[in-house]
Amino acid sequence: MNLLKTLQMRKKEIRFGAIAMEKGYLTKSVLQLALEEQKSDLMNKRKPRRIGDILVETGFFTLAQRDEILESQNRLKKDDAVAPDPIPDQAQGKDQDDQDWDLPTAVPQENRAKPDADEAPTEKEQPAAEPEKPAMMEPVILDGGVILQISSDFYAAFLTKTKDFESSLTVEDLKNSLTEHDIIYGVAVDELIQGFLKSKGFKTKAFRVAKGDAPVEGKDARVEFFFNTDHLKAGGIDKEGNIDFKDRGEIPLVQEGTVLAEKTPPVKAKNGTNIYGEEIMAAPERDIALKYSKGTKLSEDGLKILATVTGYPKFTLSEVVFVHEEYEVDGDVDYETGHVEYPGNVIIKGCIKSGFKVDANDVTAHELDGGIVNAEGDLIINGGINESTVYAKGNVTAKFIHKSTILCMGNIMVEKEIVDSTLESYGALRAFSGKVISSQVNSKMGIFVRNVGSETSSPCIFRIGQDPFMEKELKKNQEQKDQIQKEIDKIKEKQAGLEEEHRKVQQAITEYAHIQDRAQLNQREVSDRLSTIEADPEKADDAKTLKEAMKKLTADAHEAEVKLDESFDVSEKLETSIDQLNRKVDIEQQKIDDLGVERKNLIKLMKSSPANPVVEVINAMMPGTAVIGKHSEKRLTEMIRNANIREMPVKMEDGSDMGMYEIRVMNR
Repeated sequence: MNLLKTLQMRKKEIRFGAIAMEKGYLTKSVLQLALEEQKSDLMNKRKPRRIGDILVETGFFTLAQRDEILESQNRLKKDDAVAPDPIPDQAQGKDQDDQDWDLPTAVPQENRAKPDADEAPTEKEQPAAEPEKPAMMEPVILDGGVILQISSDFYAAFLTKTKDFESSLTVEDLKNSLTEHDIIYGVAVDELIQGFLKSKGFKTKAFRVAKGDAPVEGKDARVEFFFNTDHLKAGGIDKEGNIDFKDRGEIPLVQEGTVLAEKTPPVKAKNGTNIYGEEIMAAPERDIALKYSKGTKLSEDGLKILATVTGYPKFTLSEVVFVHEEYEVDGDVDYETGHVEYPGNVIIKGCIKSGFKVDANDVTAHELDGGIVNAEGDLIINGGINESTVYAKGNVTAKFIHKSTILCMGNIMVEKEIVDSTLESYGALRAFSGKVISSQVNSKMGIFVRNVGSETSSPCIFRIGQDPFMEKELKKNQEQKDQIQKEIDKIKEKQAGLEEEHRKVQQAITEYAHIQDRAQLNQREVSDRLSTIEADPEKADDAKTLKEAMKKLTADAHEAEVKLDESFDVSEKLETSIDQLNRKVDIEQQKIDDLGVERKNLIKLMKSSPANPVVEVINAMMPGTAVIGKHSEKRLTEMIRNANIREMPVKMEDGSDMGMYEIRVMNR
């Protein structure tokens, strides 16, 4: 119902009430109750009932009185001749005006009072409830000839009158009966209960005497990212598998102030309460922390991550958002530049020379000759990789690879040959144009090559369907967590020592404060005694003794004050040191939490990407090449061409698995 219709309806309803009061059919207080009940329908997004229907349901109005006023307002409908049923609107989300309900069939319930058999409604009187009707517990006969039924979810209680209903029954009597059955929450107001008692109806229709509040489920927070968060999205390769070294893929360059991510806050869950006053817990909503670092900041409302620099956004496995600015090296990475360590993307126009390290996000260089690269993202070498060591969490691209060791999370893409190298990747090896000679390759997602081996080289070893990168990453992740935990333990041990020292200082402060208080109190007492005898010559000796005592007390009080000040200084320094250690623990604990998130995402990635245990050879593979799967292996005894080599389960004649695997060579 839109706002305009709602306002028009409420205007007519208020006029209905005014006419009823003019005719003396009801009082202002009863009208107010009906209006509040109608407002409750609107607030809870239920189809609102007319005030006249509410008054008839509760026994304050007759059908004739209602219809008389509706007719005067030209609002009387053809089907208004039938009294509306009071509907348990909270049951399974049904609106009270959606359909009529008979009292549902009784459902037996253990451990509650049962009515006598001859008083229980018969099946003929109560047809089986349709699926959408609320399930009801077994009816109970209350004192005074009233039937009590409770919904199976304990959110509503209904009353109907029996043929033995006692007209002398009072509101208080009925409320006491409800209390005896532990119904204490959401009980109808006295005026409505009185209307039920006075009404001649409610012998086949139910009056809702109590209504609980169902729990409201919350909504989890969610985060929308406005840049690519896929770590392994490959770029720079065409449909035929050829590498375009000029194509670096889609680089999501963002400007300062760009919104990188936006969080929709969680909607708080609301616990419910049943008619017995028991709190029903709603499933708690889940919040998500926005994690951001270098090159980003939170918006003032804390719901957006904004770029603070122009650069390239990055989403790590520990779910932290960065923006990397780009750093360029005009020539080589050598003695002139030293090692390059930069928390963004690095472009090297020359070569990474032997013995020099580059530690960055995405790394692009002309050549890698004996260097060491640690890339949080992709490594792109426009020329070749020679006698080098590479670790990358993205893809590795090069024209050739010689005598090198490469471990990467993405794909390894090589245009020409791979010689005397060890390559391990979570992704695939793609070398469609060149040769793989005297090398070991371990790729979870398969090996796709043109030629393998030569007549004079040592055989290649290909491992397929295994996951070297993730195994090493998980091991490294655990080692890092263990190392950080050791550091936390050391900090806490130091912290415990400082806290013990602080406790002793606090104890000393208390003691010095007591000494100072006692000295000052004694000073006042001595001063008072001295003032009474100082003018008496006969008590000159006593006065002298008191003055000496006063000097001693003054000295004691001063010493206590000095010690107190010193102790306060020490206490303050200790508190500062303890706070600093607390902050260190928090920082280190955050690192452990981030590693935990990273580990969870690594495992999730492992499970979401089944292995592809295959070797595809476009041209020729020399004999002696070993193909090792997760469960089986095979060494070729002859040259094969244009083949597809795959680890597959061994089948029996009836097609069932034998629980064994074999490396099978098939034509492409």
